[in-house]
Amino acid sequence: EIARFHPPPGRIDGVIGGPPCPAISSAANIARAAGKIVAPDLVPEFARVVGEAAPAWWVMENVPGAYCPLPRAKKYTLDNRWIGGIQHRVRCIWSNLLLDFEYVALEPAERRPTAAMSVWRNGRQWGDHSGRRFLEVVRDQELPEGWDLPGFGVRAKIHAVVNGLPLPMGRAIAQAVQRALAMRTEATR
Repeated sequence: EIARFHPPPGRIDGVIGGPPCPAISSAANIARAAGKIVAPDLVPEFARVVGEAAPAWWVMENVPGAYCPLPRAKKYTLDNRWIGGIQHRVRCIWSNLLLDFEYVALEPAERRPTAAMSVWRNGRQWGDHSGRRFLEVVRDQELPEGWDLPGFGVRAKIHAVVNGLPLPMGRAIAQAVQRALAMRTEATR
């Protein structure tokens, strides 16, 4: 549990994370209206970990309706299609770094629904949870063929994959962080 994790101060260079979004996504309001209990908001835990670790840099990813309580947070909005991905998936990125994303395409030839949309319809989970469904969400997230999560059941695999970022978006964020850190290093020389 994240609440029990306390990083050693000054020993971590950077923190990258995406607190789970069930409490702050648009689906949370629908669930609350239906009388369902929604998972707790873990954005404050991300901020606590960053505060305790005191890293030189940090990056947080979440849904567009999220927020970032950290000081000096710069907000970026990124769609997976803008960086060449197939899936339309909009996310917000906050960081204390000046991030520069390389946009390569606005509209790829093939469009796919988000991985989460391929598992949920009208607010209800649909379809079987066979290996075929897992292969579909792996494809939708643009993970390599044969990618797997050994030791997870099929439902847990699907849940993990649909809640992650599409691979092209993860790579774009990592490359933007690398460029920002290189520029920071160059500026101190």
